[in-house]
Amino acid sequence: EVWSDDFDWAAMHVMSPPIRSLAHDGEALANALSRGVLTLVGSDHAVFNRKQKANGKGDFRVIPNGVNGTLRMSAAN
Repeated sequence: EVWSDDFDWAAMHVMSPPIRSLAHDGEALANALSRGVLTLVGSDHAVFNRKQKANGKGDFRVIPNGVNGTLRMSAAN
């Protein structure tokens, strides 16, 4: 869902870049890693709480970018 009237729900999903399709982008990323096209993938993990996200109420452009989630890391041999 890309739109919600519930500000808290919507604000918690503001991130850059936006969520992509796991089926397409996830497969392409895994293939690039397994073929050695990529050797490292990094992410800017920036978590903001509801109070911080609420700063953008009234102007979504100032909602801090970042979502809560689980960080996973694996090494391929």
